[in-house]
Amino acid sequence: MRPGVRPARATTMTEAIHPELHSGSDAGGQPGSRGIVPRAAAVGLVLIVSTALNVLNRQYTLDDALIYYRYVQNAISGHGLVYNWGEYVNGLTSPLYTYLSLAFAFVVRDVALSQMVLAWLLLSGSAVTVLFLRPGRGPLTPGPVFAALGIVSMRYFYSVVGLETPLLMFLLALALALFLRGRTASWMIAAALLLLTRGESLFLVLALVAAHVRLHRPFPGWRLWIIPVAILAGHYTFNVGYFGSPFPATLLAKIQQGESGLWETGRWGKHLIFLSVGYHFERYFAGSVILLAAPVLLALGGIIAGRREILTQVIVVFLLLYTAFYVALSIPNYHWYYASYYFFMFVLAGGCIDACFFRRERLPAGPGDRVAGVLMTLLCAGLLIWQTAFSVRELPHAGGYGSYTEIALWIKHHTPPDAKIATAEIGHVGWFSDRYIIDILGLVSPPNAALIGQRKFDAWLQYYTPDYILVHDPLWKHEVSAEGLLARGLFTDTPGFAFPGYRLLTAVSVHPDSVFRGDPGERP
Repeated sequence: MRPGVRPARATTMTEAIHPELHSGSDAGGQPGSRGIVPRAAAVGLVLIVSTALNVLNRQYTLDDALIYYRYVQNAISGHGLVYNWGEYVNGLTSPLYTYLSLAFAFVVRDVALSQMVLAWLLLSGSAVTVLFLRPGRGPLTPGPVFAALGIVSMRYFYSVVGLETPLLMFLLALALALFLRGRTASWMIAAALLLLTRGESLFLVLALVAAHVRLHRPFPGWRLWIIPVAILAGHYTFNVGYFGSPFPATLLAKIQQGESGLWETGRWGKHLIFLSVGYHFERYFAGSVILLAAPVLLALGGIIAGRREILTQVIVVFLLLYTAFYVALSIPNYHWYYASYYFFMFVLAGGCIDACFFRRERLPAGPGDRVAGVLMTLLCAGLLIWQTAFSVRELPHAGGYGSYTEIALWIKHHTPPDAKIATAEIGHVGWFSDRYIIDILGLVSPPNAALIGQRKFDAWLQYYTPDYILVHDPLWKHEVSAEGLLARGLFTDTPGFAFPGYRLLTAVSVHPDSVFRGDPGERP
């Protein structure tokens, strides 16, 4: 930095669009006279909506989230941080979320309840942090209020309960807020925590580093690196010592799932499967073009209005890198991977709303501006009410993954306690059945993920010999190994199992070596 030149200060969305709202102080100036909504009122409204919808959603269960539940339950029960007793396989995608889940579960002693509370706190926290992205202590402009309420009222964000997604959103917002305030030491710590939440958040860190350089901020001194490096080093040291590897098995599993082509859908093919999100339309937007198009168009308007502003640039760069990563690796289109898009959709939409409310800088509002403000207010209120009403109607009936809960309870009551169950979706079956689980797709059962990636769909039987195999009827492509077992008379349908769309196959003879053998053995 040149002597005598003051570092440029990062601005926020609303400051860039209408700088009359900011005094210019680096410490966070007071907003101008056009602030409209008291912060306390906005925070209270966000908490009311979030609390009400979380209560409605309290029975929701997500299959992949129940993998976390089982790990945590085993840990607090004294069996170790494992999925199957005695097998130290790291099937946990998010280390930081795992640690938080363990802390809450140790206090509450009820894993399911602790997860619901944690999800409520993190979703509420992420929305409240959006309200504080802009420095200042006075009233808020309409944009951040719309963004925060849009986040807590959208059904999508209640479909990821039990996963690390709410934590990711909270830390994304926190890192941005700290960065915009120039608190380098703090946002570096937040960045380290982000990396322990989801590895893909590396792309936000890279975008922040690029913005840091662009703003001519001094490079962080060595002291600022101590805490972030210690956080990461402590975790990876634990992973190596406990699981024998610094990285979770799920990292390879998701990549191998993409390579397998099993999630290929129609014209999208294997490499563009991540862009196949048509199922979101009915599930999260009530099948309404308006409910989908309105926030998307507002977000595009926010990008245009704030294109010269640091926050917008960081968000856009992050989302572009994030998308390129998922598309390049052909990662399946699981719905929880899209949280960043919806989260920042509302943040950017808030920028567009503020631009519409405050169209001219330092000019009094004219009649046209007042009319535009009224129309924008009605549009935003209508969208939020519609979205909230859809969530209220749907959330009490969400989750469950078909008959999986009932199937798992049937297995629990009709199979021996030491039975080994193989299945392609392990969440509900593992959590409710309390049985040893063989994961055909390899999230918690090595080396099945690599075999799936090589399209060797029955090779997992060289490593595991299950007592039962739960499959779909008709069979999924993942489950073709069952055809050969049935044809050779090694497995048969289980008497009394009557769940439409599913079959539970029983081994004709029980094998005592059903657990992971480590090396290929003789096929059954």
